[in-house]
Parts: sequence; structure tokens; C-alpha cells
Amino acid sequence: MQVRRAKRQQLLDSDREAYPVTVPVTHTLRQVRTEWGHLGTGEETQDAVGVAGRVVFVRNTGNWPLPPCRLVMAPGCKPC
Repeated sequence: MQVRRAKRQQLLDSDREAYPVTVPVTHTLRQVRTEWGHLGTGEETQDAVGVAGRVVFVRNTGNWPLPPCRLVMAPGCKPC
């Protein structure tokens, strides 16, 4: 619980919402998989993207960095 509170306070101290109402969507899951699907476990880039969805299955074998996801959006909601 202390770790969670510390992370929350860190967000608040940096003028960010701890529990944002919206997530700024910058890419679709298809775009993310196309652009960065070649990355292996632990590989990173300096790119920042925002996606929102629901994880429907987690493959915990350590060799696939992008779990299968399904984008679930409220009616009338569109990606940025």
C-alpha cells in the first residue's frame, strides 16, 4: 500500500491526474503492432503512444511483448 501511495503522490506532485477520466489515444492497436511489433522482450524505443483497451488474454511466456488486446470504446468515442 505504501508503494501505491508513493506513486500516487509522485503523479500529483508532477501536476498529473492520479486517476485520469480519459486516456489520450494516439494510435490504434494495429498501428502499434505494425510499428513496434518487431521489438523483443525488454527492447524499448523513445516513442510514446497512448492506447486504451482491455487485455483479454495474457501469454506469460516472456517472449511476446504485445498481448492480444481488444479495443473497447464507448459509443461515440473516437481515437485522437
